[in-house]
Amino acid sequence: MENARHGGNAIDVARMHGLPISEVLDFSASLNDFIPESEMPHPHDGNLITAYPGSDESLRINLAKYSAVSPENILPGPGLSYFIYRIAELFSGRKSLLVRPAFSEYYRAFKVHGMEISSCPAASIMDMLPEIRQRKFSIVCINRPDTPTGNLLDRDDLMELSVACSEGKAYLFIDEAFIDFLPAEERDFSAELLRRNSHVVFGRSLTKIFSTPSLRIGYLIGSRDFLTRVENLMEPWTLGNHIIETFSRIDFHSLDKYSRIVNEERQFLIRSLNSMGFQVMGNPCANYATFRVPYGIKVPELDNFLQKRGIIVRTLEDFPDFGKEFIRISVKRREKTEILMSAIRDYMGMNRAGPREQ
Repeated sequence: MENARHGGNAIDVARMHGLPISEVLDFSASLNDFIPESEMPHPHDGNLITAYPGSDESLRINLAKYSAVSPENILPGPGLSYFIYRIAELFSGRKSLLVRPAFSEYYRAFKVHGMEISSCPAASIMDMLPEIRQRKFSIVCINRPDTPTGNLLDRDDLMELSVACSEGKAYLFIDEAFIDFLPAEERDFSAELLRRNSHVVFGRSLTKIFSTPSLRIGYLIGSRDFLTRVENLMEPWTLGNHIIETFSRIDFHSLDKYSRIVNEERQFLIRSLNSMGFQVMGNPCANYATFRVPYGIKVPELDNFLQKRGIIVRTLEDFPDFGKEFIRISVKRREKTEILMSAIRDYMGMNRAGPREQ
């Protein structure tokens, strides 16, 4: 089976074009570009890697404080993608409903474990409530905010969806990989939703907000019963001591400042591309946005042009709801965004793109 396609292939692009990795501007991976080196997690104690990992209780307690839940409602592990596969294993052979657009690993993980996959666009999810209540699905999965547009499902709709899942004996899995880029009130809402409904499970990643994708760490938030069932499928020592100890000491509330910074730079990105005829899709609220390119622009050619300049964007031909007219761009610091804008203007000047036909 083919691997799911992702952004973040800066090393491969650097090798392909003979560039130092330090000279590649990667707008394809939606990592936090605003966190200073001093605030990034750095495991320093070499002794931590010479012993088998100990208890992760301190990590659970720290994540619970940040998430406004009890430590028993927290399960850490080596990344959110890892948990997607464990959940697929837990529901092996059963029926799922994926709300599109969705992270591509759901399709691969669910196929690997023989799950029956149905899907519907986010705009139609409320039309699916009768089928959910009729117990046609064992699990419903939704990305909040979604990828690649960064849209956020309305809170009232999400609450109603969670009730329908509970009535239909289905679990509602909410992928919150990018929730840390949103105002803290969205995390508070998630905690309230869990307190009201034991059929709701949240999946979160810490690699995005800390911009450390090689330090694999994520966590689930859910009922103790559900988390125990997932934990029983996990291998021993999934997190090393260096991960446990480092993230146990972090003040996660220090991350709250990034929602404002990201919002300001996202608006700059959107204004800049709108002025060149790019159309933003939806109402992005995370650290990325998806755009339809202007009429006459061929995304593969634009992508190749940018790569030769050491710039990577995420093309979306592998997303069934998008295609070859769309790109996703992550939100970066102003000086990096201006370099991207300059390169796009150069390409458009060479290709004389015009307004899109209606």
